[in-house]
Amino acid sequence: MTNATDMTGHNSGSDRSIAFDIRNIHPRGKPVIMKRDPMVRFTEKTVARGNGCIEWVGCLSPQGYGQFSWLSRPVCAHRWIYAAKKGPIPGGMVIDHLCRNPACVNIDHLECVSMAENTKRGLLHMVQRAKARAMTHCKRGHPLFGNNVSINAKGNRCCKTCQRKAADEWKIINRDRVNEMQRRRRAAGGK
Repeated sequence: MTNATDMTGHNSGSDRSIAFDIRNIHPRGKPVIMKRDPMVRFTEKTVARGNGCIEWVGCLSPQGYGQFSWLSRPVCAHRWIYAAKKGPIPGGMVIDHLCRNPACVNIDHLECVSMAENTKRGLLHMVQRAKARAMTHCKRGHPLFGNNVSINAKGNRCCKTCQRKAADEWKIINRDRVNEMQRRRRAAGGK
């Protein structure tokens, strides 16, 4: 038995999707009487755009994702439609918007991927790198060019003046430790 998440994003604990059961069974086991077909309610809150996206025009989260009411609970619209059309979302997986539009609910623009893959595909790291490249001075006001720049192991530019200052402060705080290391080197015949 594999873990899967239903349309609400909650773990159902089995391969069966509780959320999109034809019999409309509530997670607590009570039968639910639907006043209107949920797919009709869903499509009423969408608009087709010229770029191929089907945008959610109902309630949006602060991050721009559509919110849909399912079994008296708010759920992500893109997760709901994915589970309704393609089946339950496996545990540990997320739905990636291939179009990079968080309000899009077009099933052709959605793909089930791992969180790591979703993060790799995201734009955040590119934005952060562009911001870092545009910096001309460090946060303490030292210039980030010429002889005052070093590149760390992650490929980021670092201020040498700040690095020297941090090393000097570390030596002051750890003076006894530094002296002990120097004594051991001298005793071993080194400098």
